[in-house]
Amino acid sequence: NFAEQWERALEIDPLFIFVTGWNEWTAGKYDTWSRWTWPPVIFVDEFIQEFSRDIEPMNGGHGDNYYYQLCDYVRRYKGVRSLTPVKPSPIVIDGNFDDWIPVQPSFKTDPGTPVWRDYRGYGKAGPYVNHTGRNDIVEAK
Repeated sequence: NFAEQWERALEIDPLFIFVTGWNEWTAGKYDTWSRWTWPPVIFVDEFIQEFSRDIEPMNGGHGDNYYYQLCDYVRRYKGVRSLTPVKPSPIVIDGNFDDWIPVQPSFKTDPGTPVWRDYRGYGKAGPYVNHTGRNDIVEAK
């Protein structure tokens, strides 16, 4: 469904594309929802992964597949340059990093972006904590 919608959007080439399915896993505390009564919590829009329109990365399930599809389709829509093809580049392991200079493609990001996560969860879920100390990678080849 996600790919079909993107293919159609690319076919008609609209001025804007609005992605609406990033995070639709919603839990709300309602006494009633429509005609049903379900105390104390009702999941209002999804109940199993198969029928979810949620494309955000998740543990288990579809992982980050939809995120990478989103990146690919946005690149195609915006008309950005193609990625440089990957080809073998021998590197001598001698402590001199000059062998890495011609290696392509090169992916860069701003320094200082990793952050620790420590936030309250909903109800008895407990806190969401991630103090893994991820590396601040600024370039990958």
